[in-house]
Amino acid sequence: MLFCLSLKGIVIAVGFIMSKKSNRIIGIAIALFTLVAIFVCFSTCFGDVDTDVPSVYGSVFQVIFGKKSDDGTVIYNSVGGLVTAFALYCLGFVLAFVGMAFSGKTAMIINGINGIGLVAAGILFLVSPALFKAANPTVIQPLYLGVGSIITAVFAILGGLISLYGAYKNLKD
Repeated sequence: MLFCLSLKGIVIAVGFIMSKKSNRIIGIAIALFTLVAIFVCFSTCFGDVDTDVPSVYGSVFQVIFGKKSDDGTVIYNSVGGLVTAFALYCLGFVLAFVGMAFSGKTAMIINGINGIGLVAAGILFLVSPALFKAANPTVIQPLYLGVGSIITAVFAILGGLISLYGAYKNLKD
């Protein structure tokens, strides 16, 4: 089994060396954009329209995974759509490196799936106030997108567009 795993590692390493330079550049760009989208989740998620307070419910991570008080009571629930979007971010980061190891039709499929996933995740973050209110019906105040939601969506969509360009480029080559 150990021999099989090491042989698989050699095949992946040879595939990485044999892949085209443009695939590596595109993969690194996708990984960087996705990594920025993940780290921006530490910023504020929503603002309150009525009071113009820039951070109502905390960071994007707190909104994604919910928040509990010290005694264990739920302050607000996790948002399933945003958990899915965050999972797509993580998958997109991994697929960026997997896509670098291949060229041709395989890289086209990997980059295409990655691009669609990252664009979908970015769109989910753009509609995050509606998703948050659906998961937490007690929230009645109007919310606007905070800095974290906007920037994470922009970087995810840009990473997705670069990934779709990589898929198109591999189709043409």
